[in-house]
Formats: sequence, C-alpha cells, structure tokens
Amino acid sequence: CCCCCCCYCCYCLIMSSTVDLEDASTWPHNPVFFQAMDDFIEMEKYKNDEPLPIGIPVEFETPTFKGRILLRLMNGPTDEPNSHEVYFNERRRRTQVVMQGQFKERFNMADMFGGFSGESPPGNLPPKGVMRMVKPIMNYLAPGIILDTSDKPKVLQPLSCMNQVSIDLPGEEPDITKRDIPENPSLLGKEFEFTGPLVTRMKKRQKLLRQQNVAKKYYFETDKVYTFQVYNEHTCIGTYTLNYPVVGKVQVAKILKQPWNMGIIKKDGTPLFRFQVHHQLLLEQQK
Repeated sequence: CCCCCCCYCCYCLIMSSTVDLEDASTWPHNPVFFQAMDDFIEMEKYKNDEPLPIGIPVEFETPTFKGRILLRLMNGPTDEPNSHEVYFNERRRRTQVVMQGQFKERFNMADMFGGFSGESPPGNLPPKGVMRMVKPIMNYLAPGIILDTSDKPKVLQPLSCMNQVSIDLPGEEPDITKRDIPENPSLLGKEFEFTGPLVTRMKKRQKLLRQQNVAKKYYFETDKVYTFQVYNEHTCIGTYTLNYPVVGKVQVAKILKQPWNMGIIKKDGTPLFRFQVHHQLLLEQQK
C-alpha cells in the first residue's frame, strides 16, 4: 500500500547513516535491533547485517522457504504507527510475529517447529523446582512446547500448533498487516473444517496436531501458502521481559544472554530461517 511505501522510503533515509550493532545509540529502533539471523537468508531490499523495519512485512527467501515476516512490539518502536495501534488496541498481547510463505520442499508436520533456537548457553535460569512448575503452565499456553535448557537452548512449539494457522492457495492468502488473521486449516481435510468461535477452532486444531501420531499424517506442501501467527501476552520483547505465573517478571537478557529469535526449525535442529531481536539490555549486561 502507499502508506507502507512511504514508511519504507523514510526507513531507507534513516538507514543511510552508519549503524553499529555494538552502539545502541545508532540503532534506528533503539532499544531494539531487528535483523536476519541466518547467513543463508536472502532479501532484495536489505542486507543481512542491517536492521529491518518493525511493523512492515519483510520479504525474504531461503533454500527451503520463500515468504515474509512481520514483527510488532507492543511496548516498542514501529515504522507503521497506524496499523500498530489498530492491532494492539484493547488487546493484552505484547509481541506479534507473522510468518507467511511457501515451502520449497515437502515437510512432515510432525517434524516442523516454530519458536526460539539459541546458539549459546542460557544465563540465570530459575531453580529446577520452579522450572518443573513452569513447564506445564507453558504447555497449556503453547500446546506441545519443547523447553530445552541445554547449551543450545530451545523454546519450540509444533509449527502446526501456532496460535493461528491459515492454509491457502497462492493468491488467496490473508493480508498479514491486518488486525485479524483468519484461522483456516480446512485444506488439510474435512476433519479440520471446524465451526464455532475463533478460540474454539484454534484449540481443536492444536488438540489434534499436538499428537505426533496425528501430525505425522499431514504435510506442509509446496503448492500452498501457509500463514502462522504467533502472539504472546507474557513475553514482551519491546522491554525484554517475561512475566509468567510462578516465575514472575524477569529480564530476557538475564535468562538468554543472547538475542531473542523466532523462526521455523526442523526436528533435528536445522533452521529453515530465523530472525532475531537484539536489545540494549544485552549490551549493558556485557559491560
């Protein structure tokens, strides 16, 4: 749209100045820095080491996926204030990520996950007793979640169990800049032609596909466009804080000690793509 084109032109003017990842004062979206994480991600408009726009879809391509990603931060900067306000108005959501596109290979749904996949050991985790209490809470909030606190930590959920999923024919996919993303898994078959309120339909899909023996019957096909919306009331990337029951409010920087990221990951740990958000608090922690 014209508005997005105007925002993009303004963004390019901002990017004409030097940006230093080690100096948050140079970041166009200070206190955050949004960028591609994996070297194999290709973008026509941006380089991999450049900060990406927030609130505007970013087109990209990898050897296994072609599409776009949109990031919105409730308590953070945006390049599209109008749609930002419309999206978060009267909602408790703090972070939104929408990933949309086509797979270049056929993948079994039981083997595909979405979420955070780290490259270095985590920081100060809550005591093991607290973690045992947190896991069932997180599994309720994110069905099928994998919580791995090893030297390469992961917080992953089956890709088919994201908050909202829409499967469409090319050209019929939803506009990811709109306030509402449809729940539409019906192309998987009659068993996914759910009725009722949105939340009910979402939970029915998640209840089915969180079961490995069910998920392995379905595939992410190359001739469909998939839209995955992820939103969270407890993770605020704009302020880099988590606020979960039992744990309370904690800094993401202290727990992860690395940038937060979101992407699509294979069961064996291989990423199809990842995008990450640096925060000024990470730099302060390193001093």
